[in-house]
Amino acid sequence: MNLGLSTSLIVLSLLAMGNSIAATKECIQAPSRSTNCPHLLFKKSAVAVPSLGITQHEVICICLSDLSRNFNPQSQTAESIKQQVIIQRIAINYGLSEEDVVNLVKN
Repeated sequence: MNLGLSTSLIVLSLLAMGNSIAATKECIQAPSRSTNCPHLLFKKSAVAVPSLGITQHEVICICLSDLSRNFNPQSQTAESIKQQVIIQRIAINYGLSEEDVVNLVKN
């Protein structure tokens, strides 16, 4: 594969991804976040998020800095309790169940 073709494929991939990102109006994040999220994840949504106009399997933006992929609801550590409170607030803010919020991150 020559360099020109390889570069063209990369540019086309970025353009396609850019269109998906542009279609995402807002990211799921903690309501208390007042700064830009330093760790965004764009992925196929495991559940519908009607408050953002996102149906299941559409691209969604999630602030991973606010949500831990290793969340354990059975743990009673201070960090787990803090994470549970954040999940509850996100769920309320976006009209989701707590289970939906966890599924968005894990699936």
